[in-house]
Amino acid sequence: MAWDSEKQLLFSGSFDQSVIVWDIGGQQGTAYELQGHHNKVTALCYASLKQQLISGGEDSVIVFWDMTVERKETPEWHESDCCQRCGRPFFWNLRAMMDQRQLGLRQHHCRYCGRAVCDRCSAGRASIPVMGFEFDVRVCDPCLTELKDMDHTSMATFHDAKHSIVFMDLDEPRKQLLTVGQDRLIKVWDVSALLHCTVTQENRDVTVLHQCNSHRKEKRASIVSFQLLLFFVTVQESHHTHFV
Repeated sequence: MAWDSEKQLLFSGSFDQSVIVWDIGGQQGTAYELQGHHNKVTALCYASLKQQLISGGEDSVIVFWDMTVERKETPEWHESDCCQRCGRPFFWNLRAMMDQRQLGLRQHHCRYCGRAVCDRCSAGRASIPVMGFEFDVRVCDPCLTELKDMDHTSMATFHDAKHSIVFMDLDEPRKQLLTVGQDRLIKVWDVSALLHCTVTQENRDVTVLHQCNSHRKEKRASIVSFQLLLFFVTVQESHHTHFV
């Protein structure tokens, strides 16, 4: 977990690949969802001076989230016995299945409106950065049409840590980020370039193709320089420390 004492925001990472931003100070029960990992989120740091959240996970990716931008809560998922777009029954709605003389369907949910929909009515996929969905997610057909006119520019930057992260610590005055991996390596990164900028239009225009190991798919992501400092530390089975 991480904490923003000024805005009173609590950040928590989870096994379900998500980061939740809890607005404690607002006292309205507001919570924002950030989806930028393809595996467990295992470490969080917050750069209070630059208002950036840093998340690391078992997918070997470090994500810098711009917390200066305005975000929207994800909708609550509706519950229904039938698709809320076409009206066809879901597989547990036996009465409607008999009345309509058709097999029941599997229930899905549109990530933008929260409606319960069938697969045919939610074939579209789209990223929704304002809701924290940096990757393409399931949306229903009407929402897909609405989202086409919205800005899909990423509100985060993605960086390859080259090891599965189990712990992170940030020294913000020195602008150095320490990561500890499952490979028993400790890496110290120079993140001065990242902490000097937010996800503005200038660095939004710089894109790379980032290979996600879990999904084997390419994603366009904004990125700036991310430099590894000159030393690693590896811990041996004998508990002696060996410098490479």
